[in-house]
Amino acid sequence: MWMRLTLILVCLSYFVGDCFGCAVAVISFDPGSKVCSSDPVNCNGGGSYDTDDSGSGIVSWKWDFDNDGNYNDGSGENVTFPDSNVGSYIIALEVKDNEGDTDIAFKFLTILEPNELISNKDGTCVECDVSFVLLIDGRYPLHEYVNWSAPGGDPSSKTGGTSFTTHWSSAGSKTVTATVCSTSKSKTVTVAAVTNFSEDLWLDLGNGLLYFEYSWDSSSGDLSDLSGCKVGEKVDFPGSSNPYSPDDPPFDDWNFANPTIMNVLATGGSLSDTVYKAGLFSTPYSNKSFTATQYIRVVKCDDSYTNLMGPLSIVDSVYQSVPGDPNSWKFKAQKSGHSSIYDLP
Repeated sequence: MWMRLTLILVCLSYFVGDCFGCAVAVISFDPGSKVCSSDPVNCNGGGSYDTDDSGSGIVSWKWDFDNDGNYNDGSGENVTFPDSNVGSYIIALEVKDNEGDTDIAFKFLTILEPNELISNKDGTCVECDVSFVLLIDGRYPLHEYVNWSAPGGDPSSKTGGTSFTTHWSSAGSKTVTATVCSTSKSKTVTVAAVTNFSEDLWLDLGNGLLYFEYSWDSSSGDLSDLSGCKVGEKVDFPGSSNPYSPDDPPFDDWNFANPTIMNVLATGGSLSDTVYKAGLFSTPYSNKSFTATQYIRVVKCDDSYTNLMGPLSIVDSVYQSVPGDPNSWKFKAQKSGHSSIYDLP
């Protein structure tokens, strides 16, 4: 008698605890649980089921969208979520099977909106990296849904992520577009290049100073658009020592580093290269010359560079314009294809 009663109690406990024949509520969202405000959201309770294998099923679906505990905001297996405002929502579904058993399920729904596309610089130089960030309203960004487009850029596209970095190899206005769902945000930046490069040089005979000055413009007309780069020169003087000091009148001492590298911010629009000689002119003069290799280049934001001009020849020479005439000694300085000739005292 006691054994039989114990077995009956165990069986009742099994069927009640595991809810044999109960309803089970299941919620799904189309297109997903994280969506844009422009996309209608279908709340689907079609995955709900009854654990009873007798053929009975779910006969009632009631929805709570405002989280007030009352399941009176929608009915039916499929309903459209009525709110498109940005935010996070708790969606609740109550189902009932044909035997009167009920179950409740909860699921988060997040609605977001692309807000603004920003860049780390409004103006940039050719071959300089530009980074863009898409700001999205809402608690969770839609990383996996963002599609990036940058015509002419390298790279020119990307799928996923709220940030994107690219660069362009030509000057002009460039546009990047980030698309989330059916909403797009675009940002246009000006890509500028160094242009109208010119160079001048002159000699201060009294103080033994040789001056070089370079100047340039921005292709956009705004030097601030060159903020990502520098302009400079690289010169390889003959010889192997560093610094290299050729014995070359008219100056009694040349003092160059080898190689010489000078860089200045491209936004300055000019570069002055003043080569100071330790003394004034040394005599007697003799016919001498040397040639060095020069490159004018744009140094990019990642410290790599492109050659703007070069290879060019720097030629410094001392000679007599009239052979045998001691008053006809000349000094010729050539740089960046520009040369000047000076009468030596």
